[in-house]
Amino acid sequence: MTREQGRIKKTWERVRSEPKLGRNVLTLVVLVVLGLAVGGYIVSRQGAGTTTWPWQDRFIMKAEFDNAPAVSPGNGQEVRIAGVKVGQIDSASVSDGGKALLTLSIDP
Repeated sequence: MTREQGRIKKTWERVRSEPKLGRNVLTLVVLVVLGLAVGGYIVSRQGAGTTTWPWQDRFIMKAEFDNAPAVSPGNGQEVRIAGVKVGQIDSASVSDGGKALLTLSIDP
């Protein structure tokens, strides 16, 4: 038996023999796994799939439109060219001239 296996076996025996320690360890493991699962879900749903990672290449463009009804940035709305998804809408604002100013994130 290697030294590492002996250490694991010794720790496991302590957890099993110490009153209530096994329950505490199990509770801690369940809470950590639950926290990681909830954190992963929140990150995956952040902006409904519009989360960009630093290593992803994207071109940021601004486009001005006379009107842009029902634009809701951050909800996964897609930018399409000839029916093909090429990116997403990152933000929307109103320009000085009263036109809709959209920030688009385009995939290379």
